[in-house]
Amino acid sequence: MTQAAGAARVYCGALLNARALAEHVLAQHPRETVLIVCAGSGNNFNFEDFYGAGCFVERFAERLGASADLSDAARAARTVYREARAPEALLECRVGRMMVSRGLQREVEFAARHDAFPVIPALEEGRLRLVG
Repeated sequence: MTQAAGAARVYCGALLNARALAEHVLAQHPRETVLIVCAGSGNNFNFEDFYGAGCFVERFAERLGASADLSDAARAARTVYREARAPEALLECRVGRMMVSRGLQREVEFAARHDAFPVIPALEEGRLRLVG
């Protein structure tokens, strides 16, 4: 997140707050371009991040309808999100398998819940703060 700190606004999202965050962004920043940045791991692609990005694309597209102007990457992430099922897909990816091997299956299952919390964390002055 600190690498994106130069952006006008940086929010922290997960499956757990996807709907609330998408609604907040659309209400507070209408007509602004939204860039979804996946955290990755060691500068590598992570399936669970791409799946999560697809969830956010889906939430934005639900609200924007035909006016949603999606990049090819956004369309690809949304396709992965629509086709893969949580928590199974998240338990089967590399990080999920690693978590399961460490006895953390329930944590993955918890994190795989969609739209469970209405919290909106934003990066402000180098710290995460709840803004909604």
